[in-house]
Amino acid sequence: MSVRLAFKLIDGQNLSANVDKSSFTVGRSSKCDVVIPNEGLSREHCLIEIDGGEIFITDFGSANGVLIDEHKIPANQRTSYNPSFSLSLGSIEVVKFDVEAPKDAIELDFPDRSFPAQSSPSSQAAPRENVVSKRKVAADSGGGLHPGLKGMIFIAIVAVGYFLFQKISGGPESQDDEYSRLLYESKMKGKANDGSVGTRNF
Repeated sequence: MSVRLAFKLIDGQNLSANVDKSSFTVGRSSKCDVVIPNEGLSREHCLIEIDGGEIFITDFGSANGVLIDEHKIPANQRTSYNPSFSLSLGSIEVVKFDVEAPKDAIELDFPDRSFPAQSSPSSQAAPRENVVSKRKVAADSGGGLHPGLKGMIFIAIVAVGYFLFQKISGGPESQDDEYSRLLYESKMKGKANDGSVGTRNF
């Protein structure tokens, strides 16, 4: 974690500091994490903490206090701070307060925002093959008749056509009927000639 601070002293002088800690002290003493050699600060002025994405400031009971939005915070009490508000440590104004979290911490807090790893060409081709095969199965199952049903329809059509052809052209069955009729008529004529038809013997 990196915290960037910029200060404006009462005489107009500007100071800046970078802190790589989530909790640090500010004051005139060399024991502090951020040292500002200015009489407007106490030796150990305050503690600043970044915890869970929030900023907290604790005034160590300094002479000039800590002001958030021009309101003095209670001494020795952890107070939440919003960077959109003004902040003054005694007579020193904090004109910049930026907090940058490390990238690994951001990935742990927001795993859904991390970019997925690039997949190999072979892994990319497999889903496309699955999609194509599914489309083909869907087309075969819903786009036509079953092969067995097609065969039955074809046989029925051939049978009907063959029957109609026999009826129209006079097939073997019609020829047999005609032949039987002619034979019967010839026999009857022969019997009529020899007197065996239409007469009775007494």
